[in-house]
Amino acid sequence: MRRMVAWGDVPNWIAAIAALMAVLFAWLAARHTQRLLLHEARRDRRVQEREVRSQADLVGAWVACRVTPDGGIDVTLQEYGLVVRNASPAPVFDVVVESTDYDGEPQRPLTLAVMPPGEFYAPATHEKWLWELPDPVDAVDGIVRPVMRRKERRVTGVRFRDSAGNRWHRDAMGQLTAEPAEGAATRR
Repeated sequence: MRRMVAWGDVPNWIAAIAALMAVLFAWLAARHTQRLLLHEARRDRRVQEREVRSQADLVGAWVACRVTPDGGIDVTLQEYGLVVRNASPAPVFDVVVESTDYDGEPQRPLTLAVMPPGEFYAPATHEKWLWELPDPVDAVDGIVRPVMRRKERRVTGVRFRDSAGNRWHRDAMGQLTAEPAEGAATRR
């Protein structure tokens, strides 16, 4: 006598298929939720990075010259200097501006313990390697004109600490990077 395998009845089959479908949909929902959470975490990280950089993005420097009209059409060159700008509403600290002279030779850095908001002009002195105290650009006699045609005479770096204590470096091409905190281990 032959024995028949019982495959169950139709309602049991429907229940089994429904349970498998529920498991599949739950798995798909979990995957979708995980992707959304990763996307949100990346977005939150980008927002936080923008917030951390918000003040640093507004700090920069460039080489400029102060010129005064000689009474006619010609302009008489007075002096070279550095314009340092803090367009944020808070001061920055420990500012170091590195630059080069007309021949591309490094000059002594301009160092400022604190720089309030604003745009300041620091003229070079006749003594090599020294800078005068910066004055607001709008208080300088004459026109402060940026030096834009000579690659040799330019700012090669700006280092500073923002009001949150983060250290930053802007290179000769304007790229802004965060510097590791003092005492922090460097990654290799």
